[in-house]
Amino acid sequence: FSKSVQSRFVIAGADIIDFYNGKNLDSSVGNRFQLWNGSWVIFREHPLLGVGREHFSAALDELAERRIITTAAAEYSHSHNEILFNMATLGLFGLIAILSTYLMPAAYFFPYLKHKDRQIATGAAIGLATCIGFAIFGLTETMFVVSMTSAFYTLAIATSLAFIVRREQALGR
Repeated sequence: FSKSVQSRFVIAGADIIDFYNGKNLDSSVGNRFQLWNGSWVIFREHPLLGVGREHFSAALDELAERRIITTAAAEYSHSHNEILFNMATLGLFGLIAILSTYLMPAAYFFPYLKHKDRQIATGAAIGLATCIGFAIFGLTETMFVVSMTSAFYTLAIATSLAFIVRREQALGR
C-alpha cells in the first residue's frame, strides 16, 4: 500500500512495455531482461561447464558485439538471476549446484513442518523459509556473489539443521 512501492510497480510496468516495444532497452528492468537472455545464450553455447566466472564479463562484451544485448547491459558483472548466472558461468554443473543449494535443505526441512513438537516445526519453518526466500530473491539478484550473503545462508541453514537434530536428541529420539 506504500506509495513508493506502487510507484515502482508503475515504473516497472512501463519499463516492460517499453522493452517489448524496442524502446528504452537499458532501463532497470530492460537490463535485467537482456542479462537473462544473454545468460541463456551463453549457457546454450557452453552448456557443460559454462564460461567460468572470470570470463562472464568478456562473454557479455561478445554478446554486445553480436548485438544480442546492449553495451550498457554488458557492463554488469552478473546476470541478476542466480540460476541463470550459475548456468552461464558453471554450465550444467552450476545449475545442479544451485538447485541443490536450495532444494536439498528444503527437502530436509519440509517433513518436519508438521512435527508434533512445536520447536522442531518452528526450526523447520525457519530453515524452509530461508531456502524459499533465497530462491525467490535469486530470481532478480545473484545472492551468492556477495560472500556475506553466502555466509548468512549457510549459517541460517546450519543453525536450523542443528536445532532440529539437538531437539530430537533432547526428546530422546
